[in-house]
Amino acid sequence: MERIPSLRPREHGATAQVLVCLGACLLAGPFQTGALLPAGLLALAVLLAFLSAEPLLVLAGFRGEATRQALATAARRRLIVLGLPAAASLGAALVLRPDLAPALLLPALPAGLLALRFARQGVYGATSESLAALAMATLAFPLRRAAGMDVASAGVFTGLLALLYLHATVSVRLLLRSRGVQRPWLGRLPIPGLALLAAGLIGLFHPEHVWPLLPACVGGGVLLVAPPTRLKTLGWLLAAQTTAGALLLAAFS
Repeated sequence: MERIPSLRPREHGATAQVLVCLGACLLAGPFQTGALLPAGLLALAVLLAFLSAEPLLVLAGFRGEATRQALATAARRRLIVLGLPAAASLGAALVLRPDLAPALLLPALPAGLLALRFARQGVYGATSESLAALAMATLAFPLRRAAGMDVASAGVFTGLLALLYLHATVSVRLLLRSRGVQRPWLGRLPIPGLALLAAGLIGLFHPEHVWPLLPACVGGGVLLVAPPTRLKTLGWLLAAQTTAGALLLAAFS
């Protein structure tokens, strides 16, 4: 069945990651006095900027020449409708909290590397997927700083979320690579192994931060003994696993 050209985000995993990040940051609280408005403006800017990515990719020709010709006018209109409010929201947040500017450099680094790699290759690979996961996770740092969280706590929050995102990203690659080999369970063994290793190391020094990694340990065990055959089922499982970990991260922050 031929795909109908659309301006909706195609990367469902990235969509889930940005929504989970925004949800976890807004649920974590508590917000300091006067912090709710800049945090809300920054979250709005992030969401609008993410939705602007697909029209930009279409106009740049990364979705194919046929898609660019079919959707060029709609993509320009969508980019203006989403991009201008995104810039205005970001500008307003920085006017209210100019100290947030350095915090925005953290997600800008993996996002910039991803854009550069995508511009050169035009396709996703393992490295690009990891950079995308880091870009989505590190958005938590300026968002939590906007809420009034101190630098160290915001760094811990962001680091744990990055671990969740990277584990889910690597899990997909490991599972797909294990298919068709003689002993596929050996290829899947690192999925729970990496989660357990991270949980063990963190628990050794900071046991209070282990809770967000428990869904990854459980989900990794499920993927080891009963891996789903359909990619969509795998996606839902990893989305549920990451969401559960993010909610625990928000609850224990």
